[in-house]
Amino acid sequence: MRYLRSILVAAVSVGIATIASEEASAKKQVPAKVVPAQKKHHPFHGKVIHVHHKKTDEHIGSIVAKHHHHTADKVGDSTDATVERKFHVSLSTTFERIDVKNGKRLVSPATFRDVHKGSHVIIHHKGHHATDVKIVHHHRKAS
Repeated sequence: MRYLRSILVAAVSVGIATIASEEASAKKQVPAKVVPAQKKHHPFHGKVIHVHHKKTDEHIGSIVAKHHHHTADKVGDSTDATVERKFHVSLSTTFERIDVKNGKRLVSPATFRDVHKGSHVIIHHKGHHATDVKIVHHHRKAS
């Protein structure tokens, strides 16, 4: 009986020592670095002010678009806040034309040549580089 009791005490003490050493080693480990989430760029909705095509290559250039929104100041009057942004267009930029008629959307391929002054656009971008440009064309209902 004494023999079994001594084996049981030894086994329990080894188990406790193992658990204690695992907890100590877990505390010594350096936690992984927390990487901050990258800031997401929301698509730019606006109206084209100017389109510049590079003379050597028609598929490269820039688009200057205006985003217009109203803000309320402290008095409660609405003031106009207009933001103009310039986006660079390269060969990797994709273009689409979206025709909206009676609530239905028809998407068709487009090119940089289809972007004109006054066009409404949605520009997906990374910084100042346009990755995807969607030209939005609304059809009005005939009354």
